[in-house]
Amino acid sequence: MMKLVHKTIIECLTERVGADGEKTAVETGGWSCTYRQLDLFSDLLAAQMKRNGIGTGVHVGIWSVNSPEWVVTFFALVKTGAVPVLLNTCFQDDEITQVLNYANVEVLYYGEGYKATSYRDMIERIREKTPNIRRFVSMDRVKDGMNSAGSRYADATHGQKAFAELQEAKKKSGRRTRPA
Repeated sequence: MMKLVHKTIIECLTERVGADGEKTAVETGGWSCTYRQLDLFSDLLAAQMKRNGIGTGVHVGIWSVNSPEWVVTFFALVKTGAVPVLLNTCFQDDEITQVLNYANVEVLYYGEGYKATSYRDMIERIREKTPNIRRFVSMDRVKDGMNSAGSRYADATHGQKAFAELQEAKKKSGRRTRPA
């Protein structure tokens, strides 16, 4: 019988950072990051999320194929205390509209799409049918798309100045620095 782990997912990540911080956590298509980098990237995105009103209890959708952005976004949401709503990549207009409304999603992070389906195009068709969503955020690395709020996902996860500042703060404090 499998034993239950009585830890949060963030406690598990923190342990991995401490034990294996420089080992590869995520690797795909020629890109990789260590556990330490994953922790830092998700801290940066969590800080941006908090500045944009995402916090404890806010329902936030992630609609994307498996990708580095998906992983970072998930960890960032957990760090903010938001409720991640993980969405099926195969959903079509009626299905995604129904689930977003039923789950009371307020912010939607979305990828490029799946197979022949463009999530950006689908969002334009369902936007008025999902009145609870106040922000749609593109996670598209290739186009570095602007979201409806005018900020870029890549700025939060790849901003060198912000990354260096967070890393320095962690070194100085000798403990985990949580996003402000």
